[in-house]
Formats: sequence, C-alpha cells, structure tokens
Amino acid sequence: MARAAAGGARWLITRDTEFQRACSEAVREVADLEVVTPGEFLLIADKLVRDDTYRPADFAGSSLEIRGLQGGEFDSLARVFLNQREGEKLSQMRERLETLASMAPKQSIRVLTDQTEYLGLLATSVGTITEIQLCRVHKKSGQSTIARQLLALAREEAAAHNSAAVRLVDPHCGEVVRRAATNEDYVPAGVGFTALPIPGVGSRSQLVALVEERMSKLPPNAVPPELPRLAATPTAVQLTEDRFHPWRLTETDLPGFVVSIEPVWAAELFDIELARGSLFPRGHGLALQREHVYYRSPAATGGVSAPGRILWYVKGGPAHQAGLRAVSTLREVTVGDPYHLYRRFAHLGVYSQDQVVDASDGSNVMALRFSHSTMLPKPIPLAEYRKVMQSSGVGVTLQGPQRLPERVFDELIACAYEAR
Repeated sequence: MARAAAGGARWLITRDTEFQRACSEAVREVADLEVVTPGEFLLIADKLVRDDTYRPADFAGSSLEIRGLQGGEFDSLARVFLNQREGEKLSQMRERLETLASMAPKQSIRVLTDQTEYLGLLATSVGTITEIQLCRVHKKSGQSTIARQLLALAREEAAAHNSAAVRLVDPHCGEVVRRAATNEDYVPAGVGFTALPIPGVGSRSQLVALVEERMSKLPPNAVPPELPRLAATPTAVQLTEDRFHPWRLTETDLPGFVVSIEPVWAAELFDIELARGSLFPRGHGLALQREHVYYRSPAATGGVSAPGRILWYVKGGPAHQAGLRAVSTLREVTVGDPYHLYRRFAHLGVYSQDQVVDASDGSNVMALRFSHSTMLPKPIPLAEYRKVMQSSGVGVTLQGPQRLPERVFDELIACAYEAR
C-alpha cells in the first residue's frame, strides 16, 4: 500500500480477498487508493478505455471558459480539431473555419478552453432549424463529457429560440461526438443527427401536434421516423420527456415527488440564479446540468422511487423566497453504505466523501440520481404550494420527500408555466 501511494497509483490490485475485506476502507482513507481484484480492475480499465462515461468531476477546479473565436486562431484551431482519421484535410478545415466566420452574426463559433489549451469547438447557426456545422473535441481524456456539454448547449439554444429542430451536420465530428449525440437524445437521420427540444408543458396530444408541426419544417432526409411514433406512444413517458426535453408531459401515471433542498446544494446541482460552482460559468451560457446525485438521510423517505419526477423545494435564503424552483427526471433511488455510494457516483462530482458520510444516518445514505433539470419559468412560493396541496386534501411535508397526489404534479407544473 505504501509503495502504491508513494507512486501516485489510483488502484491497488490484489488477489488477497481477506486483505481487501479487512483493509480496503482504511487504505482508502489513509492513501486514497481503491483496493480491487484483477477482475474488478479489468472492468474499470474497460470503462476508461471506452471513455463513454460522463465525468464532470474530471474538470472540477479547472479554469474553463467558452468564448468567441478570435482573429489569428484559424490555423491553431484547424490543427487541434482536424479529423485526419476520417480523411479531413488541414486546408479543408481551415477554409471551413474561414467560411463560417465570414457568416457572422448568423453563424456563431465558440471555443472551449482551459487557460491556453483548446478543449472544444462549436459552430452553430440558429434559425428555423438550428444547425451544428462544427462540433469537435480535443483528443485527450474527458472527450465524452465535453462533447455532451457542447451538444446540450446547442439543444438549449434551439429551445430558447423555438427552432423546429437542431441538426448535427458536421461530417467529420468523429465517433466520440456521434456517441455523445446519442446520449444527448439526438437521433440519426440522413447524413447527420436530429433532435427536437420542445419547451413547455402539456398532454401527449398537444406534444404530438407540436412534433408534427416541427417535422413538417424539416427536409425529408432529416426526419427520424421514430420521433413521431414515440410522441404518440402512451406508455413511454420518461423516454418521451428525454427525447423532447425540456417538454414535460401531463396526464401521466409517472409519480411526482417534492424534495426539499438547502440553497447551497440547489446552487451546485441545478439552480441558475443560485449557481456558484458549475463546470462552465453561467455567464457563458453553458452549465453543468446533465446528471447529478443528491444524497440525503434514508429516514422519512416519503415513498420516493424511480422512475419519477422531482419538483425541488428550495428553502428560503437572504436573496430569494422559499418555494418550488425546478423540475428534474428521477432516474434511480439507492440506499446503501455511504463509502460505496460515494465511489459509485463520484464521477458526477459536487459532493466530497465526507459530505456523503455526513448526509447518512451513520450506516446508510440515500442517493437520488436525476437528470434533465429545468428551472421553472415562474417559481411557486410556499403559500401557493400549500394551497394546491390543501385543495387535494393533504398537507405539505418538507422534512423528507413527499409523493404528490394524483394530478397535483400537473396542477403545480401548470402554475409554473402559465405566466411565462
């Protein structure tokens, strides 16, 4: 153990299972080493080689910035993001950058950097259809995380401008970006990928009408036939909300829960106004909002279970009123040893091991894994929340998660969107 720690290792591999059982926790605390068997390490190595894991924790503490393209950067950007593996030539890449830059302001080119290092490149044109002309990532670790962030930004912009769809049309974006597009709910169509981010809330029939309207604005080779079918499938609630995010369906059987959270954690996890620690500064329009884990005591669970939706009740602070402020998709609820759950979800960042242990009851902690977080257009203050709950014959419980009565989720989400 001492030699491994002195050498800067992350894992100590052993077949001595008695040592692993007896000492792994102490080794972790003293030397920050994971004690694993050869078989366990092969699984870890396989995941690292494939690099498909979303790992925002890899960028914690870095000085990331997303900014506009600057004059004199064409050559260096072309060299860094050239895709020779797919036959792209340096002259072609540089000419493409020049052409796109000449189309400003219709075309936006942004560069993601960490001090002097280039990490990502995104060129988009926003209109009836938002097109991603370039989406490139550096050739080091963290490619998948960066690619997903850039593609999520393009989706977010398309929804904000009410574009009919967003299309990834970069022919040399590379396999990492293509896999990331699938993870961000882009669907292969023609020579690229299509996503339909639809803002708002409503029934499935309302969603179907919106999908059909948007599809009519797309060229035939850009229409994924599975999207209209999915929009009309009553049983596919969570998948539908993923594909058409930020749309929220009403009149479903998917359970809804209210979870109370301190402002400091809301800022870290989802709250735009309170945000102070995110992968990308909010001022640059790109924030860490893909997937998170919230830890709490396993006491007073309120029957919380996945799949479901969470309405986040953020407690009052000096600069804001207490109330419901955001909605998320609940992916998983797990109760277990805090050290084990910390290791399992550590790649999602935000919490330290000590904070996870502090959230436990001494032996177990509850982990809520959630994604697709959206701020409510109109926060719902506590008084209004109480009124809606009382009309259904129930009171408000803020000590732990509370399952909402049937259709109350619909009523609350409608209140949040009605004054948009």
